[in-house]
Amino acid sequence: MAIDPGRTEPRSRRAILAGAIGGLAGLVGSRFASPDRTSAAAGGPVIMGAANSAGVTNTSLTTTSSGTALLVTQSGTGTALRGSAVGAGSIAGFFTANNGTGISGVTGTGGSYGVFAQNNGAAGTAGALRAFGGQNHGVVATTANGGKYAVYATGANGAPAIYGTAIQGGVRGDGYRGVMGYTASNGASAGVWGRADTSGADAWGVLGESNTAGGGAIGVYGTTSATTGNGIGVKGNSDSTDSSGVGVYGTRGGTGLGVSAQCTDGSALYGISTSWYGLWVDGGTAGAANLNGNVAVNGTLSKTAGSFKIDHPVDPANKWLYHSFVESPDM
Repeated sequence: MAIDPGRTEPRSRRAILAGAIGGLAGLVGSRFASPDRTSAAAGGPVIMGAANSAGVTNTSLTTTSSGTALLVTQSGTGTALRGSAVGAGSIAGFFTANNGTGISGVTGTGGSYGVFAQNNGAAGTAGALRAFGGQNHGVVATTANGGKYAVYATGANGAPAIYGTAIQGGVRGDGYRGVMGYTASNGASAGVWGRADTSGADAWGVLGESNTAGGGAIGVYGTTSATTGNGIGVKGNSDSTDSSGVGVYGTRGGTGLGVSAQCTDGSALYGISTSWYGLWVDGGTAGAANLNGNVAVNGTLSKTAGSFKIDHPVDPANKWLYHSFVESPDM
C-alpha cells in the first residue's frame, strides 16, 4: 500500500488533551494580562467589589417596573448609599419626582433621624438645609406625639433658635396656643421676645390676635411662675422719642376692655415715668376712667371741674344724684 504524502496521521488522545490544556492556560494568561476594567473606557461593565471609573461619561439606569429601580442594602455599620461631590458648585445628590416624593428618609429608631443635614463650612448666609416651596409651604412638619414638637430647634448663646422674616408676619402660630414661649433661665430672660426696628406706624414687636368666640380667647398671654424677683408676665418697651410711642398697646373692636389687668395680691396695674405721666388715660364720651372702689391720691389733685355722683335718696335703685361745685383760688 502506497503512502500518500499529503495526508496527516490521526493525533492520539494524549496529544489532543495536551493541546487543550495549553490553550486554556493561554486564555487565562491573556485575561490577567489585559487592562483592569476599573480603568477601562466607558461602555465596559460595572465590576462589583472594585472601584469603577467612567471617566468623563455618565451612567444611567432606566426601568419601567413598579418596584425599586436600585436597591442597596447595608447589613453592617457602614453607609448603604453615598454621593460625593468635590467640584465647585457641584451637587452630591439630586432627586426629582414629578408625581411623587423627591426624597424619602425613614428611620425606625427613636434616637436617630430620618433625614440629617449638616453644613461644615465657615460662617455665612447659607445653612444645613434649605427648602423652597414655590407656591406651597417651604417646610411642613407634623408629629403624632402630644408631648413632642413638630419643629424643635436649639440655637447658640445670643441667637434665636428660630428666626422668621416676612413682609407681614415673621412667625405665626395657630392653635390652642398660637405661639408659646417658655424660659427657665435666670436674669434678663424672656419666654417670648419681640422687636420691631421699623419706624412705620404699625410696627409691632409682638402682635397677638384671637378670632375665637370662646370666653378664654386671648391674643397675647404672658405668665411667670417665679415666686421671687421681678417676674413679669408681659413686658413691653418702646425707644421711640415720639409722643405716640407705646410700650404695650391693646385695642378692642367692640364693647369691652382694650387692656385688662388683675392681681390677687398687689397692684393690678402699675405705671411709672421719670419725665411724663405714670398713667395717661384719654377717654371718649363715657369718660376717661371709671374707678369702682376707694381712691387714694398721694400728692396734689388738679382738675378743671368737679362733681360727684351718688344714689338718689328718694329712689336709689333707679336714679342718681349729681353734686357739682365751682373751683376758686380763694379758700
